This record gives sequence, C-alpha cells and structure tokens, in this order.
Amino acid sequence: MPRPTGLQRQVFSFYRNVLRVCREQQDTVQASRIQARARQELERYRQADRKDYQRVEYLLRRGKRQLDLASTGHAKLTNVLMS
Repeated sequence: MPRPTGLQRQVFSFYRNVLRVCREQQDTVQASRIQARARQELERYRQADRKDYQRVEYLLRRGKRQLDLASTGHAKLTNVLMS
C-alpha cells in the first residue's frame, strides 16, 4: 500500500478529530449517530477522483468548519454535523 499523501493524511486526521469529539459527548446515542454519519460520508466520497484536489479540499474545509462550530458551542453538535 503506498504512503498516504498530505491531503489524505489531513482527511484521516479530520476523521479522528470527529471521533474524539464524539467520545466527549454525554449522549451516547447521539455520539453513535454522528460517528455513523461521519463514516457514511467518508465511504461516500472514498471513490471520488483523488486528482480532484479542489473538491477534496472543499469537503475538508466544510467539515472542519462544521466541527469547529460544534466544538466551540455556537451550535449543537448534532445540528451541525447531521445537516
């Protein structure tokens, strides 16, 4: 298996951050839903063209923004990540 590129490492890092935030949640049912949604999104875009850097970077920025909003308390985690 070839070594992951820098962009792939960023995606993996983001996914781990989502899982970390879910572990900190009090409501285990909501946390499991969010984990499932994150996994679903990762699988959904897994087959995307790896050369389409703009799309991958856009999706990564969008996800990070949603996670930042949720983790700073400006919005509920479930409302942000489930939209």
